[in-house]
Amino acid sequence: MRILLVNDDGWDAPGLAALCRIAREMADVWTVAPLGKMSGCGHQLTLHRPIEVHAVGDRIWAIDGTPADCVRLAVARWELAVDWVWSGINEGSNLGCDVYRSGTAAAAREAGLLGIPSWAVSQYQRAWRAPFDWNQSVPMVHRVWEVIRFSTRRPGTFWNVNLPDPDDAAQPEPPIIECPLDPHPLPIEYIHDSSTSTYQGRYASRRATVGSDVAHCFAGAITMTLL
Repeated sequence: MRILLVNDDGWDAPGLAALCRIAREMADVWTVAPLGKMSGCGHQLTLHRPIEVHAVGDRIWAIDGTPADCVRLAVARWELAVDWVWSGINEGSNLGCDVYRSGTAAAAREAGLLGIPSWAVSQYQRAWRAPFDWNQSVPMVHRVWEVIRFSTRRPGTFWNVNLPDPDDAAQPEPPIIECPLDPHPLPIEYIHDSSTSTYQGRYASRRATVGSDVAHCFAGAITMTLL
């Protein structure tokens, strides 16, 4: 099996390194990831300038482009025939409406559009902490992969997965729940001065519809949604 790894936090992000360790246990792994952080870029493509590509390791490429570009170049430049695209592990969740602005989700979506089975995985942190212990994410990723790899998937779709904050996770193993996206927008809260507005929305206080991915993840479950 061959797996392509992508993310939106950059090729040297610790979440991607954790995902790479898992993937290498079972597959031939290639990585094509952005040079730096591309969080919040959505499904943007680089169409009007050349994209720089840099070999930064064995079968590891960093590109001056977006996560969706990474998937497209893996197919077009290196002609990789991959069995799966794994996108993540994102530093922070991609729940509800986040999937429309998430570069992590966009990479998995682009793979789905190209007919490649794919999933995006993100790690929620209720209280932001750095450095985060990514070893806490590894067993949750292993468990959800065993579900996703054998799941029924329509062509053109991808799985969006969110891991709960390890401090909130049901012990010893958080449940894996397939559920819909929460439909509510993020809080619209800004601090304004005479010339700027700075977003101050409190993520953990966002609305959570009963039965949605936001509600389940905030309650300590692993969520998976087919999109």
